[in-house]
Amino acid sequence: MIAPVEQRTEFRKQRRPIEIRVIVELQMPRGIGPMNYPPAEFVFTPSSAPDVAPVVTVSDSLVSSVTSPEPSAAISLVELYRTNLEQRELLQNEAKTVRADIQRIVRFQAWLEQRSQTPLLKQIADQKDILWDYARHLRTQDKGYSSASCGHALNAIMKLLRWCFESTLIGKMSKAPTRGDVNMMRAASTENEDFQGEPVTLAEFAKLMSPEVLQGCRWPRIGNVSPAQFWECVLLSHMVFGFRSQDWFAARTNEKAGLMWADIVASTQCPKLDDLHNPHGWLWYLVHKTKKKSQRAAKPVKLLLPIPGRLRALIELFRGLDPERVFPLTSNSRYWSLEFTRILERAGLDDASRRAAKKPVIKLSLGQKKVASLRKGCASMWADHVDEAAASYLLKHSVTDGAVSAITREHYLQAYRPLRAIVANLETLPIW
Repeated sequence: MIAPVEQRTEFRKQRRPIEIRVIVELQMPRGIGPMNYPPAEFVFTPSSAPDVAPVVTVSDSLVSSVTSPEPSAAISLVELYRTNLEQRELLQNEAKTVRADIQRIVRFQAWLEQRSQTPLLKQIADQKDILWDYARHLRTQDKGYSSASCGHALNAIMKLLRWCFESTLIGKMSKAPTRGDVNMMRAASTENEDFQGEPVTLAEFAKLMSPEVLQGCRWPRIGNVSPAQFWECVLLSHMVFGFRSQDWFAARTNEKAGLMWADIVASTQCPKLDDLHNPHGWLWYLVHKTKKKSQRAAKPVKLLLPIPGRLRALIELFRGLDPERVFPLTSNSRYWSLEFTRILERAGLDDASRRAAKKPVIKLSLGQKKVASLRKGCASMWADHVDEAAASYLLKHSVTDGAVSAITREHYLQAYRPLRAIVANLETLPIW
């Protein structure tokens, strides 16, 4: 019911000042913990005079007590990310990316906690190079932290620090190293520093070639050639010539035929150098490059090699078994790998023993850093007992002739020059 006009007029005449108090309680984001800020009190007092604006005052309690508190040691960076960034990131990235970022924050937090007992945010705020130190820490790990992986970790951390800065939890942003800076960081020395790729030594090769080891071979049986004779040919040819297994034996793929009888040259005279002779003949080795750096590199090329007497005698055992292929193997990578594994076991060079001794496992012809191979053994043997040019020629790598340019070497120098040193030292290698 509406009051009569007379009563409303009387109410206006008896107008009294009123006071409105508003209490505002400040709350910080989840995960920060209580900051002990007292409630802010706003007092709204209308003036009794109709033309005077109302007065708003703020309680002194807020002004006097709002200071920058020391970050609590209990603050969890992971909880900060989950509470304030996770949902936003899920709108922009895949869930697996967000999960990976959380794990990166977990590792960063663990590193901070191990580094110092100082509260996490205070460490970040006080140490301007904290992200540089963390990047160096990541790059010193044995594995898993390439420059790209390190960059992903830093990006996740920077997302969180940017939010902390915008929320005034930290006073300034830490500077992160660039991709170029990370690339320049090198791993520090560790106890596994020498656990890298290395050649099979002459002593290790002697163990592989011992009669007791070879006589235990059971595969393959090709005509009248025993498995022991076959593997003697395999090991010798790898160590002397350093070729890739499938280019000669083609035991893993039907796409290659291996060494062909048409590539065996019976004449003692070198097919390319008239004044050079080898008493046991020559062979052409078809080299397939492993990396297609260019159209030319992708094409297989033939390499001319002199045959040592012992290896020539083993090759002749296979004559007559196949009109074209010297080693008529069926493509069966399982038996090939299994038999070589058993050879390593009998020689005491199996993978478990090598790892226990902090040495890389032995492979026939792989070139990875953390693998020891006969291919690397070949390179080291020729480089140590002859010269690096001979080793480069056998492995079909660039011949290192000091300041000679690649164009000069390719177009003007005779490509078969290293053959002279190879033939002169072939029968005196330390493996016979």
